[in-house]
Amino acid sequence: LSLSGGSARSNYRVSADYRSANGIDLYSGREEYGARVALNHTAKGGLITFSLNVAPRIAYRKNASWDVFRNAVEANPTTPIMDPKDPSLYYNFKGQAAGYNPLELLKKDKSTGTTKLLDWDGTVKLNLLPLLLNKEDRQTLTTQLTFADHQYDNYNQWFRPSTSTLAINAGREGEASQDYSKSAIRTLEWVTNYANSFGNHNFKVMAGYSYQDWKTFVHNTPDYTYDKTLVSTPVYEYDYPQNTLVSFYGRLNYSLMDRYLFTATVRADGSSRFSKENRWGIFPALALAWRMNQENFLKNVSWIDDLKLRLGYGVTGQQDGIGNYTYLPFYSLSTNTATYQFGDQYHNMLRPAAYDANIHWEQTATYNVGLDYSFIKGRLSGTLDFYQKKTSDLLNEIPTPAGANFSNRILTNVGNISSKGFEFSINATPVQTKRLTWDVSYNISSNSTRITKLNAVEVPGYQGVPTGGVTGGTGTNVQIHSVGYAPGTFFVYEQKYDANGKPLEGQFVDRHEDGVINELDKYRTHNPEPK
Repeated sequence: LSLSGGSARSNYRVSADYRSANGIDLYSGREEYGARVALNHTAKGGLITFSLNVAPRIAYRKNASWDVFRNAVEANPTTPIMDPKDPSLYYNFKGQAAGYNPLELLKKDKSTGTTKLLDWDGTVKLNLLPLLLNKEDRQTLTTQLTFADHQYDNYNQWFRPSTSTLAINAGREGEASQDYSKSAIRTLEWVTNYANSFGNHNFKVMAGYSYQDWKTFVHNTPDYTYDKTLVSTPVYEYDYPQNTLVSFYGRLNYSLMDRYLFTATVRADGSSRFSKENRWGIFPALALAWRMNQENFLKNVSWIDDLKLRLGYGVTGQQDGIGNYTYLPFYSLSTNTATYQFGDQYHNMLRPAAYDANIHWEQTATYNVGLDYSFIKGRLSGTLDFYQKKTSDLLNEIPTPAGANFSNRILTNVGNISSKGFEFSINATPVQTKRLTWDVSYNISSNSTRITKLNAVEVPGYQGVPTGGVTGGTGTNVQIHSVGYAPGTFFVYEQKYDANGKPLEGQFVDRHEDGVINELDKYRTHNPEPK
């Protein structure tokens, strides 16, 4: 349901919606109620423009337990659902391959949640030139300030009655738990733009400042039985993770006769995830373009609409995926399964965590050369790009000498990756009449990526970083990051085949030729990336 209206200088839009959906199981579902308000106003003369957007939303969830599908598949198909001795109770699956009665869990367990969202942003844009000049001019100067706030509240509740066979098997007369988390993402953007043109010269300048803050509050509560018997206590009752990113950036665009184009950008990003010595990263970029079709030797070629050669270079930084406090020395409490006994009581221990005070930005430098073309009044067009990327200071977990840190492994900047490839696209319009238009598009690309470094020093026999976890046991991986290979190359045993070319079940090639099939017999095979 929506309502909108306005005038030449002001407008508004208000909307509300309701959604309801059930899961594919017998329990899960979701109900949502949402609204959105958008207001815009421009002052007389266009001096100031305001805009405001507010979008609250609340969702009531019945959380799915996806494990019930696996248990349903693993269950003995002859096992009854209800207990033959007491049809009012569900049959106890204790001792079976299926860990529990899947229908009982869906019918008796109650896992609910409430999610509250509030998104809002406000923008003020000021046209500065009318304040500075008394006459019309080809210049423009604007400054814009935007504040945005995203708030997310999440409540979860879970209950299992005393009649549940899972509770009975665990020796508990009912169980319950709840948790609450609240996160907020706040952003401030201040951007100023200036543009001017004179003769054959055109240029635009942009300068900006950005502040982004991610803050979360987590409340973990103990688990109790129905009679308030303590089942488990969280290691941390409260948690307040937070990280902040501050940026300064600028861009210059210049064109001469709309034929020679130049763009230069630079940004300085500071992340709270790094120490003061490594907090800031400077990331420049440069782009050049030449509209060849406007040169005298091509100007009179009527079938060429556009022919532009591009050259580019730029550096980007990466800090996502890094812990908020990886660079700091700190102690953390051990889990409840790793406690120390004093007398008849067990206590969590304070443990020092491994850290790297020199952890810093990952950086990717990209080189690019490209060609944009358009012929025959736009009926044949496309692009051709060749590129090369070199990523340095990639994070990798590497072994540390004994006594050098508080762990035998540490996450640090040691890796390098190199990529190169091309992309080609063509668009054609073979038929174009008043009644019929036929468009045809085709594209092709190729990319080759290789890891060139994974350790600070060369380690003999170092295989790489296992990845690509699969079900069937903890730590079971089928891929690996290795120097000289593409990231995530498949790392598996080589299948044995009989004389007819059929695979032999459970038999693999002894590549190490020691009579034992183990990790030394794995080999690197297919590249996971499309060719």
